[in-house]
Amino acid sequence: MPRWFAPLLIVAVVGLALSVSAALMLRAKQAEKAAEARRLAQEQAQLTSPTQLDARRASLEQLLKPIPEPLGDLRVPEFSLVDQDGNPVDQSIFDGRITVLSFVFTHCVLVCPMLTGRMFEQYENLAGTNVQFVSISVDPANDTPQRLREYAAAFGVDHARWRFLTGDAGTIRRIASESLKFDISDDPEESNRITLPDGQTMANIRHPDRMILVGPDRRLIGLYSPNFEDDRAALTARLRAIAGKDRG
Repeated sequence: MPRWFAPLLIVAVVGLALSVSAALMLRAKQAEKAAEARRLAQEQAQLTSPTQLDARRASLEQLLKPIPEPLGDLRVPEFSLVDQDGNPVDQSIFDGRITVLSFVFTHCVLVCPMLTGRMFEQYENLAGTNVQFVSISVDPANDTPQRLREYAAAFGVDHARWRFLTGDAGTIRRIASESLKFDISDDPEESNRITLPDGQTMANIRHPDRMILVGPDRRLIGLYSPNFEDDRAALTARLRAIAGKDRG
């Protein structure tokens, strides 16, 4: 037997052993991945079973019930306004979406700073969900699209998730007062008059001071005070639950 044969045989045997070992390890990993894929498929099947889907739908319906119930008689009507970019907007922006709505005006010094700040907290808390935010100005004479855009920019909001609307004063009052039954009126208190940047003054405007929850069919389904922590926490929890059920 030539001297070189023994070393060559050893190398061949070691190489064969390593190849067999590698093949066994590969098969083991493939089997492990296959088992994991079966497990995930079983979980997915369970999550989309008719029973699970029915339970999820029932839970979502419960979450969308008006609180208190009489709110269910109030609904965002048809309208035509413009957003902070001057783009036409109508009632369809509410259709099929969960919306947190507020009525504000940019020169407000009483209710609006707190209300918009709390809206922004909810906006941040609900990042990554399909919940949208809409603020309608009750002072369209001063709140032009550009003014609203500057106001929103101070908060750094994404207008894909939070739109600011303005337009015809009669249309806005019809939405707020006639359809949703909120008071929109000039404040007679002289001490509450507001000084504008050009030095002129205007009456404070009385308007809703709540975060208004609107369902996917434009019905009002909840009112939440920005002043009370329990209300804010309840709104966040409800919105997260709705968003989670809606994903199913």
